[in-house]
Amino acid sequence: MFVIDESPQIAAEMANAFVRHLDSVNIQLRVKKARDNRRFLEARLSQCKLDLAAAEQRLKEFQETHGVIEVTEQASIVEAKETPTVQVLDWAIPPIRKYVPKRAFIVLGAFFFSIFMSLVRHVTEGLGH
Repeated sequence: MFVIDESPQIAAEMANAFVRHLDSVNIQLRVKKARDNRRFLEARLSQCKLDLAAAEQRLKEFQETHGVIEVTEQASIVEAKETPTVQVLDWAIPPIRKYVPKRAFIVLGAFFFSIFMSLVRHVTEGLGH
C-alpha cells in the first residue's frame, strides 16, 4: 500500500492511520467471531449435559429393570478373577555352580544325633529302675 502526498511526513501518517484502522476493524471482527463461537459452544455444552443426564437416567432405569450391573463393577469382578494368587518376585535361573548336598555333614549329624538319643534313652531307663 502506498499514499501519495506532497509531504512525505503526511503520506506516512496517512498510511499508518489507515493500517491502524484496518487492524482495529480486523480485531473487532475476530473478537465478534470468537464471541459468537463461544456462545455457540456454551449452548451446545449445555444441551450435551442435558442429553447426557437423560441418557444416564435411561441407562439406570434399564439396568434396574433388567438386573444389569454397572460396567465398572463387572470390570472389578473380572479383575479379581484374573488376579494371580501367587506373586513371583524372581523367576528361577540356572545356578552358576552345581549344588551338591553336603553328605558328610548329613552323615555326621545323623551319627551324633543317634548317639545323643541313645544317651538320653540310657539315662531315662537308668532313672526308671
